[in-house]
Amino acid sequence: MKKKITIKGDTVDYAIRKGLKKIGLSKDDTLIRVEQRESHGMFGGHQEAVVSIIYDQIESQEALDGKASEEFRRNFKFDFKDLGARICLPSMFFDSRYYENDEKRETFLRAFLEERGIPDPETDAIRQLSTNPQAQNTFVTVKTFTAIPLNDRGDMIHLNITADNMLCTGLIFFVTDDPDLPGPEEEEIFEVLKENKVFKGIKRKNLQEVLKLRHTGFFDLARGKPPIDDAPASMELFFQADESKAFGEMMDALKVDTRAVKDLNIADRNQLLVRLGEVVIGEDGFTIEGIILRKKEIAPTAAIKTGPNIYKSDNEKELFAKKAGHIVWDATENYIDIEPVYIVEGNVDYNEGNIVGFVGKVVVKGDVKPKFSVVAEGDIEIHGSVEDATVESTNGNVFVGGSIIHQSEGYIQAKNNVNGMIATNAKIRAKNIFIQKEVMNSDFDATNEIHVVGNPGVFVGGVARARSLIRMNIVGSESWVPTKVHVGDVSEKKKRLRSLNQQIGKQVSELKEAQQILNLLKERQETHDLTVGQEEQLNFAMDKIEKIEEDIEYDREEEQEIRKEIEAQEDAKLEIIKTLYPHVDLYIFEGYYLPPTAENRTGFKCKEGLIVRYSLV
Repeated sequence: MKKKITIKGDTVDYAIRKGLKKIGLSKDDTLIRVEQRESHGMFGGHQEAVVSIIYDQIESQEALDGKASEEFRRNFKFDFKDLGARICLPSMFFDSRYYENDEKRETFLRAFLEERGIPDPETDAIRQLSTNPQAQNTFVTVKTFTAIPLNDRGDMIHLNITADNMLCTGLIFFVTDDPDLPGPEEEEIFEVLKENKVFKGIKRKNLQEVLKLRHTGFFDLARGKPPIDDAPASMELFFQADESKAFGEMMDALKVDTRAVKDLNIADRNQLLVRLGEVVIGEDGFTIEGIILRKKEIAPTAAIKTGPNIYKSDNEKELFAKKAGHIVWDATENYIDIEPVYIVEGNVDYNEGNIVGFVGKVVVKGDVKPKFSVVAEGDIEIHGSVEDATVESTNGNVFVGGSIIHQSEGYIQAKNNVNGMIATNAKIRAKNIFIQKEVMNSDFDATNEIHVVGNPGVFVGGVARARSLIRMNIVGSESWVPTKVHVGDVSEKKKRLRSLNQQIGKQVSELKEAQQILNLLKERQETHDLTVGQEEQLNFAMDKIEKIEEDIEYDREEEQEIRKEIEAQEDAKLEIIKTLYPHVDLYIFEGYYLPPTAENRTGFKCKEGLIVRYSLV
């Protein structure tokens, strides 16, 4: 929740520092406005500076709580004595500037004790410390431990063994902390461990140090060892893992070598694709009881998943292509397969015809001519230009090595990314859009990001829409060609929300009216027989109520979905690497800005309905 405070001070800087200290936040986490600067009159007199700070109240409280917590930890006294854990509160503990109520004091105490190995302190003691100021500056026992005698002198030990038998911590209560007097012996403690079935992983050095220093505090006495499973073998890939990056590099160089693309993307039948190294052998673990925990053993090919068009060598360390085709590689899943490829040696024109419904990848070595279509499930690579044509990948990416030019028809659409060099009057739809050189009078719509950051990286004329980020070198022109940029623009979504709220309100009114009619008819039905007309009215009311309730539920689900989408677009940004020219319409989240002058190396985002800048230098 946003909050505003107004602070006065001798100078603007002093007022800002004073305000930030009060709320516990930095400048970067707030919005600061100077309401009045300090001034000195010619004939004496002084006018104070006034600043207002808008901040998030929850962030402020968390920051203040964190600072209070650090200060408390420096002033608290804590020890173990007489088989108990004790705490002594400083006088500042009940100062309302730190913690405003008993509940917050109790929360801090429990967290403080858990850090010291006491997750379950005694409730009554914690309540007393949290609520009673008289408990200050006095040691109060917050936990009493059950302890096992070590010897006749009175030395005792408390053991804490985890449920999985992987850790045993100890807490020794010494009769005396004088190292010159007799204390517990190692063998006495080993005997207690044996009685409690702690046989393996004993930390003897820890124990010796504790006995030497006569330290009373929790320490690791025995620790099990989890098993280390066999690790997958290393992989040597005999193909280009990131073909989109390689294709982009060729476009940057202003050439697309068809032979290189074939080598990158296409496998021949029986071609070696992957060679696997040796599996890294793990080791078994154990519990402190001495039970062996077996490691997980894996086969050499466990590191990789294969599709139906891949076969393995006899030793399962080499993977080959069953048939010629496009190499499908998912690095996140380590999945490899071969999919069919449709290769057009020349142009998509009257000689080739439309390519529609192909399930694999399409490679066009020439252009896609006007009025023709290329529609496929896989990636589409076009080494030439797209001229007033339709190109659509329903489940992959589109790469265009030449220009994208649309006049009256055609578009480019991809489920994932569209990569191109130059776009003129282009209509492009994708998850992400990447154009290397320039965009003129085009219509871009990305569900995620748009990048035009090559050389020169210009976007002039038309509309660019993206949900989260738009990065461009240059936007607009000196001649003020109409250009619009929408990043995370939620104006239409908010308009739909208002419409939904009105619609739901109307439905609720209709529901109440129908329920009243239904209740009246049911009351009459209990004492009298209904007429035929009343029976019909009763059934109509019941059906209407059911339909209205379904409509309300449907509309509320849509409302929640729109609210989630709006929240997801709150951090939308526009980043101008070089120049933003004047009179480019900027719509960012719920804000609007029309720059009156050129701006350089600047990022823009929306905060509290206002467009704010940040430097990209």
